[in-house]
Amino acid sequence: MKFHHKTHQRHFDEVKDWLLKEHRPGSNSFHNEIDNIEHSFNLKKMSCLTFENKTIGFATWRLQDRIAYIDLFEINPLFRNRSLGRQFFEKLASLFVNCGIYVIELKFISDESEAFWTKVGFRRFKGNNFPSVTPTSLYKVIVESQPLIGDATSDSCIEIWDNHYISAGESPFTTYDLNFENGSSGKLVLPIVTTCHYDWVMRFTLVGTTSSTLKIKHFDSTKYHPNFLIVESL
Repeated sequence: MKFHHKTHQRHFDEVKDWLLKEHRPGSNSFHNEIDNIEHSFNLKKMSCLTFENKTIGFATWRLQDRIAYIDLFEINPLFRNRSLGRQFFEKLASLFVNCGIYVIELKFISDESEAFWTKVGFRRFKGNNFPSVTPTSLYKVIVESQPLIGDATSDSCIEIWDNHYISAGESPFTTYDLNFENGSSGKLVLPIVTTCHYDWVMRFTLVGTTSSTLKIKHFDSTKYHPNFLIVESL
């Protein structure tokens, strides 16, 4: 088995050939996505898996800042149930990490697809008032990141409410301690990577300062990403 980050014309041609052969009315084949697959191939946003010099898997993807979006991912039906999908994904995730990616987002197309992605660590988005997420959206953080906690245990923390406002006495949806590198100017030991909508409310408290409460989109210390909040420094 060999992972190919840089695919060649023969890889695309072999993928196209098997998709045409496997297509059946009502199936979950990516037969109708061949033009999109070719577009990704031309943009060099396609990776492949080969076995004995034959292409048996492919993925198309996009990168945006710290986030990777997997658009299509498939193993040739003749080679399924051999853990090749898991191995292919692990190679792809390593590629993304080397590109500076922190989290992957995708949409599953069937119960079988959801089961596979769940097995390799993906989870559904949680939270209220999250209009930009569909019922088939999944995500996975692929780098070591700051763990969420039940209640703040340090003098510096970030609290997030999954709503557009805070009701009196309402507990935060998510809380993170802020642990800074020694001698740094606000750089966190581990980044905070969490699902988030830009209109959710956040309160951050820094030792020696008063708390500030604002919406995510007004948080100037970091760049907001669609569906995620990623904080590396303050």
